[in-house]
Amino acid sequence: MSAHKHPTWKRAIAGAIWAVAGLAVAWGLLSPASASDNMGGLSVGATATDFALKTPDGKEIKLSDFKGKPVVLNFWATWCPACKAEMPDMEKIYEANKDQGVVFLAVDIGESSLAVESFVQKNNITFPVVIDENSRVTSQYQIVPLPTTYFIDAKGIIRAKALSQMLPEQIKANLKTIMGGEVRG
Repeated sequence: MSAHKHPTWKRAIAGAIWAVAGLAVAWGLLSPASASDNMGGLSVGATATDFALKTPDGKEIKLSDFKGKPVVLNFWATWCPACKAEMPDMEKIYEANKDQGVVFLAVDIGESSLAVESFVQKNNITFPVVIDENSRVTSQYQIVPLPTTYFIDAKGIIRAKALSQMLPEQIKANLKTIMGGEVRG
């Protein structure tokens, strides 16, 4: 074997370490600040920037409409398999916790009102969904992977974020950081 080549077992161990680290990030086992701040998006601890976008039926919603409430801000698209997969879990957890004042707000990235409304109706999504037609808010929030979700406390501070599809346990754990109490569902 030449001096510059690693033995097969060293490559296998290195590959296993990278795989475990990747799974830890994907499963949310690393803290939001350590795992996702290095991967883009607004930082945990930053103030969430206000914006105004319209629902598929033309109603304007501002992030500031929910001032004083914890907000789960999810960036998604109907063509994104991971986004579609986590929506039913988000809906279930939202329904179980909405009476505690938490708000879920989904920002679709640049799709038609018809496509978004069709998805919302087909999947019985009851939390507000808005469309970022020109990707202005998407850029403002530095969204790269989809889905990306910010967990914003009642003071408007980002307390956690997820840069991939979340499992129900991850949604609830992050939700607890902004609600400060029991999370149902």
